[in-house]
Amino acid sequence: MLALGESRLPAAYEVLREKWSRTAGVPAKNILLASMASSKLEEAIAFLISLVETESVPTAVAVVEALSIYSRNERVRKSVNDAVVARQDQTLADHFKRELG
Repeated sequence: MLALGESRLPAAYEVLREKWSRTAGVPAKNILLASMASSKLEEAIAFLISLVETESVPTAVAVVEALSIYSRNERVRKSVNDAVVARQDQTLADHFKRELG
């Protein structure tokens, strides 16, 4: 799955995103998150940020971890931070500071 993300092909990202909705296990979901983040596609980043906004806190924390590869990308960091701040969850905020802060 990581190879799909690293291919940076939009079609590969679509396969990963579709798999996301059908996957239940945490380890498999974490691999999907890392794969989507590594694609570096704008639509993947936007989807991951939407997960920070809408998914459970544990899932949002996992997404922030996957997005930590963008710690030097100010635009992505700001978008993730905005999503984290909107959640008003201290655990998520602390994790953001560790991973992207």
